[in-house]
Amino acid sequence: MTARTTKTAAKPASKKTPATEEKKTVKAAKTSSTKRITFTYAGKPGDVVTVHGSFNDWQEAFKTLADKNNDGQFSCTCMLKPGRYEYKLQVNGLWITDETNPNFVQNAFGSLNNILEF
Repeated sequence: MTARTTKTAAKPASKKTPATEEKKTVKAAKTSSTKRITFTYAGKPGDVVTVHGSFNDWQEAFKTLADKNNDGQFSCTCMLKPGRYEYKLQVNGLWITDETNPNFVQNAFGSLNNILEF
């Protein structure tokens, strides 16, 4: 899974061209006071993948990652305010960490949560 943000700089008139900045597996982009964060996960077609984190008080049914091409490549986008967040994925009901993100912290349950900071 990759957490990615997309940065859109303020532009005159109606032309919009995104400016992206790579930082490990995270791309950061700002739209006013929030950033578009795209979470991705490489799995198998038919998997059920959701993302949960401190950005939504760990709500159980917050955001499902979609496999639009039925090829096991899942993604979803969230609009988040800049900050430091802990997050984790659920794949077919099992909690997992984002293997592509080396930033993590131990949680109160003795396992790990990934850290996303922008």
